[in-house]
This record gives sequence, C-alpha cells and structure tokens, in this order.
Amino acid sequence: MNGVGYYKRDDIDVITIDYPIIDEGFFPLFSKLLQKIEHTNCSALVIRGQLPQALSPVMLLESERLFELSQGWARQLRKLEMSFAKKPLVVMPKGNLSDIGVELFLAGCHRIWIADANDRLSFPAIKNLGIFPAHGTLQRLSRLIGMEQTLQLLADGKGLSASQSQQLGLSHHLCTDDESGWEKCKQLLAERPEQCQPWDRSGCSRHPSSIELNRTWMVTPSMIFKKTHGHYPVFDVIASALYEGSRLDFDSAIANDQSWWRYLLKLPTTRNVLRVLGVDKQQLDQQAQTIEQEQPKQIGVIGAGMMGAGIAVVSAVAGLRVIVYDNNKKRQQQLV
Repeated sequence: MNGVGYYKRDDIDVITIDYPIIDEGFFPLFSKLLQKIEHTNCSALVIRGQLPQALSPVMLLESERLFELSQGWARQLRKLEMSFAKKPLVVMPKGNLSDIGVELFLAGCHRIWIADANDRLSFPAIKNLGIFPAHGTLQRLSRLIGMEQTLQLLADGKGLSASQSQQLGLSHHLCTDDESGWEKCKQLLAERPEQCQPWDRSGCSRHPSSIELNRTWMVTPSMIFKKTHGHYPVFDVIASALYEGSRLDFDSAIANDQSWWRYLLKLPTTRNVLRVLGVDKQQLDQQAQTIEQEQPKQIGVIGAGMMGAGIAVVSAVAGLRVIVYDNNKKRQQQLV
C-alpha cells in the first residue's frame, strides 16, 4: 500500500516513503509532513525508504493540473536541499533508484544508498515513456559529473551500479542494510557536515568551460540522430535543456527545464507514447492477469516465409491444427 510516514529517532526527524508510482495523492502528503517538520526542534532530517520510481502515466496526460503539481515538487526539492529549516538533510534510499526517485536522492546534501550488487540508478522513463526528469535532475547531474557524462548516462539507458554512482560522486556512502545505514547517518551528522549543495555555496557555481561545451556539442547532434532518426524528441529536448541550463544560474536552469518538459508533454509523439506504452499497456497487463489459461488446439499463421513456415512446422509437430495463409499461393502450397 502506498504511504508516506514520519517519526523521530535519536533527535532526528525521519520521513519514510513507500510510494512506487506517484499520483496526485503523494504531493499533499509530502507537503504536509514538511510543514510539520519545519517546526520541530530536531537536529537533522532523514528521508529513507523505497523512493518513488515514476509519475503515473495517466497523470502525465492531464497536462494543466500536472504542471501545477510539477512546479510545486521542484520548489519542494529546492527547499529541502537549501538547508530546510536549517537542518542538514540526509537522503537514505533502499533498493533501485529510478526517475523521480533519483530526483529526490540528488536533492540530498548527504546521500547514503542502501544497495546490493543488483541495484541500479537509472532513468527508464526516457526510453519507455519519452519523458525526462524535469525537476532539477539535469542540472544537478551536469554540475556533479559534467555535461558529457550526463548525456551518456541519460542516453544509454543502462544506468549505474551502486559502486559506479559512488565513483562519480552521486552517492556519498554505500551500505548493505538499514542498521548500518543508520549508523553511518549518525556518524555523518556528528561530524557537522555542510548543510547545502555545492552550487548553493558562495562562489562555487559549476558551469562547463568553453572547451567542454565545444567538445560535447560537436558530437551530440549526430549521436542523437543516430539513436532516434528524428522520431523520438525527448533526446533533443534533453540536449537543449542541458545546453541552455549550462549558461544560467541554477534556479533559472530548473525553470528552463520545466518549460522544455511542458513543451515535450504537449507533443503528439510524446502523448501517443504515453498512451500506448503507459496507459494502454498497463490496462492490457491487468486484463491479461484475469484471463484463464487454456491449451490452444489450433493456430493461424499469416505469411509462409522462413519465419512463418518455421512457426507452422513447429506447431504442427506439437499436435496443433495449423492454418497458413500467404499471398503467394505457390509458397503456401509448398508448405502444405
């Protein structure tokens, strides 16, 4: 069951999250907890649990309401990472990190990942739904690991293992279970660490150099076209948002990401992908679970070429009645 909870432990405010697919109900729950925590006298804030994986595809198709919620979520992430209520923030997720869960993870000034060798940090919504995380993730990634590596991470679809994320500085500490994670968290907070992100510290703006920009953008357009042939706009939008964001201050860059996200969600291509691969596929999967399994007695094969002929022969050998149809009557007769 979806849930967001709160408790205190060792003079620390703790928010627990178990909300795999975010719907409209998540945002008021999370906002209400933040309002409550703002007035407690605890020394730090920890967000832990299995972080959200993605936004609901149905909600992504409801544009106007979604944009309002999206802007509120982006503001909440910024409020958290800018030393919310003057308390250091530790984000301590467990298991796989994807899409909107990565957004919340990267907003943590201190990031402890409870993970095993199979867990990944990835962005499946880019490939599967044609959308990108637009609440500051592009800008956080590009300022942490550089624009070139950010583009590679978002484009290849493979994601990062826990150890790779630590090598790149996306995870500060790795743990294998809840208790060791909590002990690491207390140790970290006892050392009185920095309470804000690098880009919010005075004089620490991370903009790519002209050399890095030129090197990246000499190959980016051709790399994207080779991958999409101009038919999948999300990669062009990501590239544009990254390039423009690299010339802006952090908050302006996030606002620019939101504008590109809004543009992307209104494109017919994106809406069709969301409808077919998100909403329709989900409904078909639910219906498939209710169909009683039956042993077929006959099948029809359209096309008696190499593949169709192979399917027909294997099915006939298995004892099924096979009906074959092909526009080429000679090929059909040869198979019979």
